[in-house]
Amino acid sequence: MILSTLYLYTKAAYQPSPFRWRRLLISGILFFPIFCLPFLHAESTTTRSPLKQSPLPAQQADSPPCSERVSFSGALSGRVLWKGPLPEPEPFHINQNITLCCQGKNRCYSADGKQWRPSDRLLVEASTRGVSNAIVFLENMEGRGRALSTLRSNARLHQRRCEFLPHILLVAQGAALQLTSADRTQHNTHMYGSASYNLSFAGPQTRYVRSFRKPGIARVVCDAGHGWMTAYIHVVKHPYYTRTAKNGRFLLDEIPSGTYKLTMWHEGWTVIHPPPSLDVEVDNTTNNRLHFTEPILLSQTVSITNELSDGLVFELSKDVAQQFQKVEVSQKSQN
Repeated sequence: MILSTLYLYTKAAYQPSPFRWRRLLISGILFFPIFCLPFLHAESTTTRSPLKQSPLPAQQADSPPCSERVSFSGALSGRVLWKGPLPEPEPFHINQNITLCCQGKNRCYSADGKQWRPSDRLLVEASTRGVSNAIVFLENMEGRGRALSTLRSNARLHQRRCEFLPHILLVAQGAALQLTSADRTQHNTHMYGSASYNLSFAGPQTRYVRSFRKPGIARVVCDAGHGWMTAYIHVVKHPYYTRTAKNGRFLLDEIPSGTYKLTMWHEGWTVIHPPPSLDVEVDNTTNNRLHFTEPILLSQTVSITNELSDGLVFELSKDVAQQFQKVEVSQKSQN
């Protein structure tokens, strides 16, 4: 076949013009596949051979079978809602550093010759009845699912216009928290519970960094006469915690499949009026500290699959609050 093709190609070169180009064309068509296909085959074989012979990367070769891998595709979402007429929590009496602490539009109002600030312990959005600043979490998740480092942790507790910001914090166990103040007045930040720091702030130049190694809840107050100032730091051991948004919505994702106990925590808002206590750390004057009922805890069982479990609801109301009427553990006994 090859020889005949060469013969036709050579013969065509010496033919008269009308026949020479026709034979050259026919010979070229026959000549190309005969001589070029072996080279194309060799190139194709060279390109594919490394994929057949090269081993899998170490991380793929050591990966467990699909049946043994943990699935993080489950998620749950819902809302914390207020049931009943919109609440009116007892306001805070602002009786110290009034100019500073009441600075800002609609921050304070006057009544009975005094300055009052609306409570920040129960925040309900009128249009949606959603309750913000509630903590929703899965119980007993240590060592399961995502790593603790994936928690959306707060990095700073700030004091501004005689208020702790944010009011409710999430901090991973072992993480550090910055503590700062923008107020040009004296604050004494005192923690009770899972942390026992007592930090004095003389003004904006004072800053601290403290680690939180013990899981639990640290209650934060100001011992410098601003008794309405409170905050709560949740020091957690796993990342399946979240804080509700203004509309009361919450979301937890990347949860391994299974059945869990889902719990909602709210600080409570009912004020209890014991006789004013003395604070020996502030010149034996009354500390103006408000006393509240214990936090509210509600739970329900949830099943997590590979789909989103939506529509979960926790309801807060005056009737629910009446079930939690014990006085929150005093600072002295927690210390």
